[in-house]
Amino acid sequence: MTIDRLARVNELLRREISEQLARLMSGGDVNPARLTITRVRVSPDLRTARVYVSVMDDGGDCTIAMNAVKRHRKELQRHVAQDLHIKYTPRLVFEQDSSIAEGDEVLRMLSELDTNEDHS
Repeated sequence: MTIDRLARVNELLRREISEQLARLMSGGDVNPARLTITRVRVSPDLRTARVYVSVMDDGGDCTIAMNAVKRHRKELQRHVAQDLHIKYTPRLVFEQDSSIAEGDEVLRMLSELDTNEDHS
């Protein structure tokens, strides 16, 4: 499978999983607005898809949010199989993506440096 086709499948999966996850988790114990599907990486044989989830920390426990996402895995997979017409329905594997939180921390540190330089 070409790299371009894999990129399109990754994006299709990301959009579909995002929409379905928001629908499935609304009204639950985790606010779906705290969750962002940052990227999806499907294997070249379309058998497995790693789904990277960023959890906005609002003082809550990120582990609770990730466990809630993982509980919906089978249902999400079923929706992907119904809504997307691809050769295989990949097995979804969810991983927490901390890149946004790390980026926020870097921006906070840079802001502190700017503030310290202004006061010097």
